[in-house]
Amino acid sequence: MKVQLELNSHSIGIKVCCASCAHKCVSNEGLQICKPFRKYVYRTNSCEFWLMNRKLDKAGARWGKIKKKEYLKYVAKIRALESQRIEEAEAKGITLCMLKTKTIRKKYEKLYGEIYMEF
Repeated sequence: MKVQLELNSHSIGIKVCCASCAHKCVSNEGLQICKPFRKYVYRTNSCEFWLMNRKLDKAGARWGKIKKKEYLKYVAKIRALESQRIEEAEAKGITLCMLKTKTIRKKYEKLYGEIYMEF
């Protein structure tokens, strides 16, 4: 059996089947239902009513940002030092809290600039 693919808006091949169809619904029992036919379907089936799922059509779009390697190393170093200090303080009966990520981020940005990579 030959696999049929259709390109989405970002030129990524999406397999034509019920699992990738916009008409697919999932019942309370976890079974897939085809809205036009109003019957249970198997996820690898396909029909003439197939329409690409909206989320799959957006696959390949740039949604997020990538943090710099230097920033991630900076955070790892701070967290390691914090863990060591917290263990030492607990041995003495003192409770310490870890820094908030937001605080670490602001400190890094103040010292080194932006935390995200530029493309």
